[in-house]
Amino acid sequence: MYATDGRLPVLTLDPTLEHALLEGLRTGDAGSFLTVDSARAEQLVSGITDEVRRVEERGDSPVLLCSAPLRPALRRLTRGPLPQLPVLSYAEIGAQLTLDTAGVVTLADATV
Repeated sequence: MYATDGRLPVLTLDPTLEHALLEGLRTGDAGSFLTVDSARAEQLVSGITDEVRRVEERGDSPVLLCSAPLRPALRRLTRGPLPQLPVLSYAEIGAQLTLDTAGVVTLADATV
């Protein structure tokens, strides 16, 4: 269960990182994807994985929260290494939930 007593533990992206990812977002025949090199993609997945593990060690199951245009591309990126991690956009969160920011994913250099 992801929400307990109306509380939803969420991971968010550092605003600078999210902006850089949005700038690198492209649409193709198979949907949207991120135009990042493999090293940056690995750093991003590693950063998300570290935050997920940290939150799970506290006993929570986090959700990765991002802007709607990024959601499909981030889900595709995390599906293999983090199949248990829901990726949702802000628009998909109901007003009845209280967001509990459990962590923020950052990269040392947020350019992608």
